[in-house]
Formats: sequence, C-alpha cells, structure tokens
Amino acid sequence: MCQVFIFTDLDGTLLDSETFSFNNAKKFINEIVELGIKIIPNSSKTSKEIDYFCTEANIDKTFICENGSEICGLNILDKSLPKKYILSRKKEEILKIFQESVETKVKNKCLILSEQSLEKQKRILGLSSDQVKVALNRNYSIPIIFNGNYKEKINLIEQIKYLGLSIQFGGRVLNLGDNVDKGISMNILLDLLKKNNTNKMITIGIGDNQNDLEMLHLSDYPCLILNQNNILKKNMKKKYITSKKSSPLSWIDVVKKSLKKIDLDLKV
Repeated sequence: MCQVFIFTDLDGTLLDSETFSFNNAKKFINEIVELGIKIIPNSSKTSKEIDYFCTEANIDKTFICENGSEICGLNILDKSLPKKYILSRKKEEILKIFQESVETKVKNKCLILSEQSLEKQKRILGLSSDQVKVALNRNYSIPIIFNGNYKEKINLIEQIKYLGLSIQFGGRVLNLGDNVDKGISMNILLDLLKKNNTNKMITIGIGDNQNDLEMLHLSDYPCLILNQNNILKKNMKKKYITSKKSSPLSWIDVVKKSLKKIDLDLKV
C-alpha cells in the first residue's frame, strides 16, 4: 500500500497569478481526492487565507502556512497528532532582531509592507482591501519590499542568514521569517505521520518560485511551473516535471504527468 501526498504552492502554481482563480481545476481536484490522494497546500499565505482556500477547494484543512512556519490540521491526518505544530518564533521577535542587528544602510532599502498605505498594499499584492487585511495579519513572517540592487540584496541575505533568520523570495514580495522553509516543514509533517503509518509515502511537490525550491528538492516527484518570468529556469534539473501552461491548467498538467510516472515506477 502507498499514500500519495501533493505538497503544493498556491499563488502562480495552483492559483492564477493575476486573478487567484482556480475554477478550472476544481473538478480535477475533487477527482484525485476521491482516489485517496492528499493535497496539502504549502504556501507563504496566512493560515486564514489557506483555510479559506481549502473550503473553496473542498479539501481537508491540513496545510503549511507562512513559508513553513506552522503546520495546521495534523490531527485530520492522524488523530493522535496535535492540531498545530509551530516551527517559528513570533514575528515580533523576528522583527526586533532585524531592526536591531541589520546594518542601517541595508535596512533602509527595505520597506515593511504593513507600514505602507492601503493603496500601495493593494497594488503590490493585487488584492482587495479586505483581502489585504487578511494577508497581512501574520504570526511569523513580515512581507518586505526591497529597493536595493543585486549586490545589496546579497548583503541583505548574508546578514539575515547570520542572524539565524531567513528571507524567502516569493512572486510579489520578500518574506522575512525565522530559519524555516517549506521543505523543512514538509519533512516534519511526513516524519510525524510515519510514527503510526506503515504505508509507503510518495510525495509530489509543485511550485513556481524561489521559495519553493527546498520543497521541490525533497519531493519524490518535483514539479516546476514555468511562469512567464521563468524565475527558476536556471535551477531546472532533468528530473523536474514541468509545464508551460498557465495556472491552474499547469497544475493539472504536472499532477497528471506525476501520477502517470508514479504508476509506471510502481510497476517496475
């Protein structure tokens, strides 16, 4: 017996990068869920945003939020597990370290999104006023706009890493957070499940951006959505399952390719 888990990014991967719609994928999602496949969102979004997505997609509310900061709904997969597993320090502690320890000249290149005007927040995130409020109501991460050059960005990354924090590069903003990522949280979730589960676990990872790389590298079947910016083109490897279609059709495409490959591999 084996259990297939799909760990998936949302924005630009399963959700259209502009409209955030996934209507074209709803029927397919229902079909694979009925086959017993578990879909686990693994996103930079907040828990409230992903909870809402799960309701709309009609899937279990087991997910990973804020770039690996918290695993929610573990008890849905295994009643002996806790409802939540927190990997990160609170955002207030993270922000304090950032403000007190990062060089001023680098820090001045960073604009904290929550401190900007509502109109600017809406324009950058592509969301309505109500959606912005939910998106910025974070527990573990701080969205940042970086206005520096490449050399300054490298300097920022090095300083953040030295402080035991991380900067995750998403599609629209940078996210300052603790030393966690989507891959770490995915592995912890699977390790917790393995304690009471003897089934073989097969993982499909799907993403389109820099902050998805750790998750993809640790997946049995990593899938790369080639978005219009081809951000990850230089990181592509032959083993990646890819799609050039627009989201969410690209998501359907790579899942079908992955399931076909899994079926073939299991028969060998």
